[in-house]
Amino acid sequence: MDKKWYLAELLEEYHAANDETELLHINWVLVNADDAEEAYTKALKFGEELNQEYYNTEGILITVTFRGLRDLNVIHEDLADGSEIAYSRYEDINSAAIEQMAKPKEQLSVFLPPDWKDVK
Repeated sequence: MDKKWYLAELLEEYHAANDETELLHINWVLVNADDAEEAYTKALKFGEELNQEYYNTEGILITVTFRGLRDLNVIHEDLADGSEIAYSRYEDINSAAIEQMAKPKEQLSVFLPPDWKDVK
């Protein structure tokens, strides 16, 4: 039996020692496993590897903590150009709301400059 690909959503919390607020990253990570149990175990391992402490360029201690999985899904298609990885479903949504969800090119994440302020 061939291994399958899974998509894990890892919750990664950032805390700056001088700030009472938290920053959350949701990291979407590919996991290659024989079954759902192995994928779950590997996703947790990947998440635990995120745990760290470091000092940022301003000398402030940053603590990064893996907080768990938001979701874990099997990818049903082979990985290839144009493969569907995941989808979201919305019910009772109107055309205006759908139109607002579509962003112009310059607002797509891949074209935005990194915002280092978010990492504190």
